[in-house]
Amino acid sequence: MELNNELKKREVTLILIKEDINTSNSLTSSLMFNLLSVFYEFEKELIRERTVKALESKRKRGIIDGRPKISSLKIKRALEEHKNTDMKVEDILKTYGIGKSTFYRYLKLSKKEDFSKNI
Repeated sequence: MELNNELKKREVTLILIKEDINTSNSLTSSLMFNLLSVFYEFEKELIRERTVKALESKRKRGIIDGRPKISSLKIKRALEEHKNTDMKVEDILKTYGIGKSTFYRYLKLSKKEDFSKNI
């Protein structure tokens, strides 16, 4: 509906060749376009509602979405190993199962004073 209103406001004609819709010359085509846009909005809202319900249901059952959290112990050990040894970063990452960006993010944070209190 929003797209249709915007097209009308800007005086744009929509021509869909496959669907035989031309909003410039036919009331039937305009009606068809409006109906399609209403169905699209309805379907989009249904998908959103189902997604919200599914996420709520998962939360109630204790299922957590997303990537698993890396334990603070792994991060501490990896940072200590990096600081105290000449081990390559790639080897540290493999040893502790930490991603490169995660490691460097915590390395940057570790240089701040209050880092050890928060991890």
